[in-house]
Amino acid sequence: HLLGEDISVKPYGPFAHFGLRTRRITPAAGAFVILAILVWYIVVHILGQPPSRLTLAIMRFRDETKDSIVAGWPARVQLYLSAQLTGARDIAVTYHDYSDDVVRGAFGGSESPSDSKLTALFSDDVKYLLTGSIYKQAQKFGIRAALLETKKGFQLQSFETDAAGEDELGAKVGYLSEQILAYLYTQVLQSGDQDLAI
Repeated sequence: HLLGEDISVKPYGPFAHFGLRTRRITPAAGAFVILAILVWYIVVHILGQPPSRLTLAIMRFRDETKDSIVAGWPARVQLYLSAQLTGARDIAVTYHDYSDDVVRGAFGGSESPSDSKLTALFSDDVKYLLTGSIYKQAQKFGIRAALLETKKGFQLQSFETDAAGEDELGAKVGYLSEQILAYLYTQVLQSGDQDLAI
């Protein structure tokens, strides 16, 4: 039935003696119901969610090898880390495309800014920054990540792994993300030090 139509309800069974009558659903009543559902959704699913206690931006890693084998690794490592850290409890990760756009807007596409420049750039947006580099290590390629506090610009911790080739890059970055999450939960989020935790 459409709003505003008469809806006939036929008395049935034990409720017949109550003499149910025809009721009219008005457009105003329908709009009120929809508004009530919308308010309930906002309160429960948006306002009811606790705010994230830690904000993090993940930068594109620097390629210090200049080896064509790892030409696409800086973006892949950033993407893998973003995917594995996004959704973690109490951690809000900035969308990596947004972070890349901010860096390009400030420094252009050719410059690889230093950590000190990056922390200054993002100090008003996030509390922590994850930067990193890829370097040659014997027959493998080392992957080093650094967790930085943006306001004061200092490094909290570094994390390392290595990969021999593209086929094991995803698993190695997964191991790196486990290290990072373990540190964030045990040393930052559970820390009583207000310089570390938000």
